[in-house]
Amino acid sequence: MCQALLILRTFGLSPDTKLAAIWAGLLGVEQVGKHDDFFDLGGHSLLAIELVFAIQKNLGAEVALVDLFESSTLAAQVKLIDGDRENDDFLDLGAEAKLDPDIVPATLAKINVAEAQALLLTGATGFLGAFLLAELLAQTHAKIYCLIRAADEQDAIIRLQRQIGSYELQDGINWCRVIAVCGDLAEPRLGLSESRYREIAEQVDVIYHNGAQVNFGEFNS
Repeated sequence: MCQALLILRTFGLSPDTKLAAIWAGLLGVEQVGKHDDFFDLGGHSLLAIELVFAIQKNLGAEVALVDLFESSTLAAQVKLIDGDRENDDFLDLGAEAKLDPDIVPATLAKINVAEAQALLLTGATGFLGAFLLAELLAQTHAKIYCLIRAADEQDAIIRLQRQIGSYELQDGINWCRVIAVCGDLAEPRLGLSESRYREIAEQVDVIYHNGAQVNFGEFNS
């Protein structure tokens, strides 16, 4: 781990400087700006978990992992640490696991994934999602729609390419078959316009739902 993490308590640094040092150590970057995004700099779900523990150890703050995902810039996370944002919401995992009654399979017939013409993949920019994308491209001839939270579809493909490169998977990626879709799992119609939603729905044969809100617990043996 970066030596900066070991000396944070010794010097009277401001919260943003301390957090920037933590980011630099975890992400392996030299500089972190106030408005930089943790995930745009190469962060992913596993590093986000390490960030939670680093904040607790070095800054003495209890920050929920889900809040780090929702507030992913340095400035936003400093506000979390300073207590400017209260979060008293508890996620009911049992309720989250239940599908809406309106969601029913169109058919119970088995689908031959190898013959699919188009797939939809969520969570492609995560650790597992990047490898899943590479595997699906290798095992199918389908074009793959990747749902990504981003400002626009150009930003979405750049973010995806950056993550793929960080795991050294770029040699196995046929980008001609990858379609980045700017959307959000938490929004109706995945955050897409009705026309875009219908267009993709008519094309996709198989959905690989890998996107998730990550929660974790600490256990003592």
